[in-house]
Amino acid sequence: MGLGSSVTALVFAALALLLYGPGHFLLLQLWWVAGVLLLYALTLSLGSELALRWAYRQASVATVSLWGSLTIAVAVVSAALLLGEPIRPPTVVGVILLLAGVVLARRPRQSDRPARQ
Repeated sequence: MGLGSSVTALVFAALALLLYGPGHFLLLQLWWVAGVLLLYALTLSLGSELALRWAYRQASVATVSLWGSLTIAVAVVSAALLLGEPIRPPTVVGVILLLAGVVLARRPRQSDRPARQ
């Protein structure tokens, strides 16, 4: 679990070493880097994998995928709040369309409604 994320982190670390050289990382201690990687692996990678498996046991794949698409909206809002990134009109339109799609997909279909007596 988290192997893909770990491999990606190692690739980016290698690229950073090639582009910036080891002097760029002189202030980082090995114990600190290892601690951050371990904390990341245990909380984000393992936690998200366990949560996803739990969700698949509780709901259908279609439902889990539908709600998983909301991570895009969370990422947009988080980037604006935490990083100060501007939210431009095309992004707003995209998030609104995404939210509308989730709402429409969650509505019961005509065939799902009980027949009137």
